[in-house]
Amino acid sequence: MGRSDSLKRIAEMTGLSVPTVVQVLGTRGHRYRQETREKVQEAAAQIGYRPNAAARALNKGRFGSAAILCGANPWLNLLPQMLVDGIMDELEARNMHLTMARLSNDRLNQEDELPKVLRQWMADGLLINYNTEIPQQMQQYVKQYHLPAIWLNSKHDYDCVHPDDYGAGQQITENLLKLGHRRIAYADYNKGMIDPSWHQVHYSTHDRAAGYRDTMQAAGLSPREIRSMDNTGEKHRLEYSIKWLGESDRPTAVIANGLHIGMAVWQAALKLQIKVPADMSIVAIGHGSYGDTHMGLNTWIVPEYSEGREAVKLLCQKIQQPDVELPPAAVTYDCVRDGITLGPAPGL
Repeated sequence: MGRSDSLKRIAEMTGLSVPTVVQVLGTRGHRYRQETREKVQEAAAQIGYRPNAAARALNKGRFGSAAILCGANPWLNLLPQMLVDGIMDELEARNMHLTMARLSNDRLNQEDELPKVLRQWMADGLLINYNTEIPQQMQQYVKQYHLPAIWLNSKHDYDCVHPDDYGAGQQITENLLKLGHRRIAYADYNKGMIDPSWHQVHYSTHDRAAGYRDTMQAAGLSPREIRSMDNTGEKHRLEYSIKWLGESDRPTAVIANGLHIGMAVWQAALKLQIKVPADMSIVAIGHGSYGDTHMGLNTWIVPEYSEGREAVKLLCQKIQQPDVELPPAAVTYDCVRDGITLGPAPGL
């Protein structure tokens, strides 16, 4: 049964006109009562009718979809589940769907190997999940193919969305200052912060530390950043944490860049018989997608879900005005996971 015959059949079954059936099954269904929509959808299901997205795209010049482009290296293209959920929920609210594509660095020089989402017009806009070490040629392709695009979780002069990591470092430090802490340390065992030759560093590594550092200096206090030139791995985090916590100038509060570092500091404190939080508080910055692995660690959660929804909103603006450069959007941290590692400064 052809499309026109199917629509006539649904109209006969529901007692509605064909134009009404077309609108209910199309993009104007929200204008009709729920009872009418359900009647049309039930009739369509009975005869096995499905709207033709390709025909709709030809008629309207829109696919009703966004594409997300990822790299092949998971370490350089973090795509947490909460971020995906935010993207999907915002797309669903706009009656759109998602297409996914992957592009690895070794294919950047082979134009005929590019994913179809770049070579062919098959989505209304593109979300680019290329976070770290973004190849210059990748950025050139985005411009070359003129597809409305928003960069995810990376910083650019325009057309990007990312968490406000500077603000997170700033706000966590301010909260600790309000609790009376003055000896506040920032722990990040990331080699790239002190070794310029190490390039695999996400912008957030610098921004969170800068937020902490600037807030400490504004309060007239000296920042103390705990770092390791060896890019301390999982096996050595505890040992390294025990080493610096055992020194005489131990802080009363530690901000950990990552749940893994926060847990290492906490375990080290237990081995050194440092009471948490009575003697020392620990606050981490981490991803909510990791479930309950924090084990009671007070954590500022990266706003992955909010970032996903904001990215789709910006992309829809870009689709409507593809030649307009949108200012970067920094998404505020909107969730703090309570735990048992945060308290007032000792003696208060």
